[in-house]
Amino acid sequence: ERIAAQKIQAVERARLARKEAAVLREARIAEAKVKLDAQENREARLTARFTNPAGSDSSSLCDGDAAAPDATAAATTLQAAARGRLARKEADRLREARIEAAATRIQAWERGRLARDRCWQLRQEKAVVRIQAAQRGRRARQSVVIARQENAAVKIQAARRGHKDRRRVQTLKEERAALRIQAVRRGREARIAVAKIREAQTSTSLSTVWPPENLPPLSSKSFAFFPWTGST
Repeated sequence: ERIAAQKIQAVERARLARKEAAVLREARIAEAKVKLDAQENREARLTARFTNPAGSDSSSLCDGDAAAPDATAAATTLQAAARGRLARKEADRLREARIEAAATRIQAWERGRLARDRCWQLRQEKAVVRIQAAQRGRRARQSVVIARQENAAVKIQAARRGHKDRRRVQTLKEERAALRIQAVRRGREARIAVAKIREAQTSTSLSTVWPPENLPPLSSKSFAFFPWTGST
């Protein structure tokens, strides 16, 4: 809105300046025309005065010796008046040309100022666009960095959780292996204890059936009837 108001004000000032220059040019032209008409009227009066002088008679007009100086003076006056009129016309023409040149320079200056304002406005718009693009790029880069950091954090957390899970699995495996070892150890010990109990029960039952004093002498063939001895 401020730029639009400045443009409107600049256009209005330029229009007023052109209007003032046109009024000034017309006023000077009218003044020059008035002066020219007054000069032409004065020249006409002088011409009428010297060509038809008042109170002259036929004897004075026919008198060549008396009329010669007056005719020379009249011719000189007419020539001077004509040269003055031409000079004033030339001066008026030069003045009008100067006024037109000044108006042209004013218009050119105004057009240049408007063009510079427009160029400055375009530069500002381009600068604003560049600033906005830079800001958007910075925000995009920040979002990319944040996304990468979040992805890295997620990956680190996943790796940490995986490490913990693997350690927990390894601990469970070790515990299970220890339980299995302990179970195997207890089983072996239990089997050994059962074997000892069986041997004790077997020896007790034998001593009950055959007391030692009634037992026949033992030989390698005597144990053939007892399978738990392992002999055949």
